Amino acid sequence: MLWHYYNDLQKESLDQIIAEYNQTEGAEKGITVEAYSQGSITELSNKMDLIVNDSTNQVEMPNMFMAYRDMASKIWRNKPELLVDCGKYFSQEDLSQYYEAYVQEGYFGDGLYIIPVAKSTELLMMNQTRLEEFLQANPEFKTGDMETWEGLARMAEGYYNWTDAMTPDVL
Repeated sequence: MLWHYYNDLQKESLDQIIAEYNQTEGAEKGITVEAYSQGSITELSNKMDLIVNDSTNQVEMPNMFMAYRDMASKIWRNKPELLVDCGKYFSQEDLSQYYEAYVQEGYFGDGLYIIPVAKSTELLMMNQTRLEEFLQANPEFKTGDMETWEGLARMAEGYYNWTDAMTPDVL
């Protein structure tokens, strides 16, 4: 059982990935993943607090759950036996596929308790119409500038200055 806080398109995408897993690798290994949205991150966090504090006997703790570091570290500090050290299930090669700083955030004490599956795949979405207007008005910038963090930062600063100049009387 996997608890998450995804809704709408994110939930649909996760459901598709899980269905594919259940039909392929999961079926081969005899594993079935069932995912349940708990609404928002706040609702998920509140439900986990109830479980951790033994405030409910009506809700079974999920096998996996999406969490931010603060939620997971709070559980680890109060009831570390409720969390699994994931480090023994992932090789260094597996972990090297993630941004190292994100993996490091998952360590508490000597164990790895958070795998940054969502954090490592977060996306930057841009309005294509506004981007094209910006590029046309600012020929010193190119879409290729967004291929590096430095280029993206430079372009973001240029975009900020360009839009700010459109409203000189607004502070």
